Amino acid sequence: EVHQLELQHPFSAAAPWLSRWLNIGPLSSSGGHETICQSSFILDSTGGYTIRVGSQMRIVIDMAQPKNSESISPSGQSGHFLSPYYDDQFEAYVNQEFRKQIQEKYSEKTANHLHLCPSIN
Repeated sequence: EVHQLELQHPFSAAAPWLSRWLNIGPLSSSGGHETICQSSFILDSTGGYTIRVGSQMRIVIDMAQPKNSESISPSGQSGHFLSPYYDDQFEAYVNQEFRKQIQEKYSEKTANHLHLCPSIN
């Protein structure tokens, strides 16, 4: 409960009254410096450890079956604070949940995407 994650929008530092609408959180979050759920915080005498640095995105890729890949973003799919997707992944992120990644079959329309082909010897 003392380990908290709050995603602070850069504008909220310049205008603290905006933090109510722009910041996401805080919520209790697990993790630490040397864990899979990486999150860095400063140990001090306050008893509250606000996360300062964490992963931008967590991704699990099954190289044998890429269509089974999963990911999660700490905030959401949108960078616009009025969007319903601005913070739609935050709770799932702190609860260490993932979302299935949408995969398309490779075609000329998706030629700009990375396509991995295992070599067969």
